[in-house]
Amino acid sequence: MASESALRFQLMDLQKGSQPIDTYLHHAKSLVDSLAAINEPVSPKELVTAILRGFGPDYKMLVTVILNFPLLPDFADFCARLLAFEAQAPQISP
Repeated sequence: MASESALRFQLMDLQKGSQPIDTYLHHAKSLVDSLAAINEPVSPKELVTAILRGFGPDYKMLVTVILNFPLLPDFADFCARLLAFEAQAPQISP
């Protein structure tokens, strides 16, 4: 089992790269679940922020829009919005 520090570092260092959004979100969620399993929960805001940080320049507009919401969406709503964005913009994802 990875240590809290190692898991948090992986969460902070997330990068979407060329993987599909659903794969990227699954990886982020698995890190958060691993932290919760060792009694080191991650707040929803911290999770959404970590995911947004890992997007590349192709997602700059989406990140800007989400960061300008009065409140960051919860993880489920956030995932739905990202998947809808990916479905509407297939040229962004290889």
